[in-house]
Amino acid sequence: MRKLIPALFAAIAIISCNEKDHGDANLHIAGKIKGFNQGTIYIKKIVDTSFVALDTIVIKGNSDFESHLKIDSPEMLYLFFDRGVTTSVDDNLPFFAEPGHMTITTSNEEVFNRAKITESKNH
Repeated sequence: MRKLIPALFAAIAIISCNEKDHGDANLHIAGKIKGFNQGTIYIKKIVDTSFVALDTIVIKGNSDFESHLKIDSPEMLYLFFDRGVTTSVDDNLPFFAEPGHMTITTSNEEVFNRAKITESKNH
């Protein structure tokens, strides 16, 4: 009996760690920016003529990213890339977001030109 209780708690802890609760999020965005190994990605939208950050993703070594958001209806969102000190004017990627799952892949060198957005009905 003494061994059963700790084993039960361990099993519950493992199961709860594997299930991530994303609340009422209805948009899952996943992707990869080839060559972007360090920096920050911001997912933003325009509210009253200014950009508002919906999510901030810090990249350290692995260029894969993932975000879960709640949107009320399909709308334009933007990925902004903060690479630190850079002279690049290609630092944002507009995309049409809708509830569901989206995959975004692009390159750090040519963010806009190499962007590929899949699993979106309207993009």
